Amino acid sequence: MKFRFSAAAVMILAASMMIAAGCGASASEKIAEKIAKDATGSKDVDIDSKGGTVKIKGKDGEELEISGSEGKLPDGWPDEVPLPDSAKITSGGKMATGEGASYSVSATVDESPEDTLSWYKKELDGFKESATMTTADGGYSTFTSDDYEVVVTTSKEGSDTNLALIVSDAQK
Repeated sequence: MKFRFSAAAVMILAASMMIAAGCGASASEKIAEKIAKDATGSKDVDIDSKGGTVKIKGKDGEELEISGSEGKLPDGWPDEVPLPDSAKITSGGKMATGEGASYSVSATVDESPEDTLSWYKKELDGFKESATMTTADGGYSTFTSDDYEVVVTTSKEGSDTNLALIVSDAQK
């Protein structure tokens, strides 16, 4: 059985993570775990607010792990997907199942949105660019390799350039 969550279930799960993270107490974790169990239908949910992880086991043994990081790359971030030297990471996360993992990172960079996208086109050597779109204030590009699918999104906000990356294990 594969994990399939409705948008409402994912939002409830995210809210329960925030409850646990905000309070950090074991009672809050228990409440958040109950909310997550009800939202996902799983009987085995473990929320670790100190470690910033949520682990859910399905009835057929499949596992889903969601973790977050602030100011650093999430654990397991692939070396093949670099960040510009000027990147200041604001948040990161990882969602893993037995079928693979997806990682996300938000950051600000000193370079313009266009220069950042151009940098990724050069740095992701061995990846094939499969789509790109640019506007006056940013854009996105998607890249694929045998191992990963990468979405790079940039946007201008005032004097800052925002960078968002999503890296997923390639479906084989």
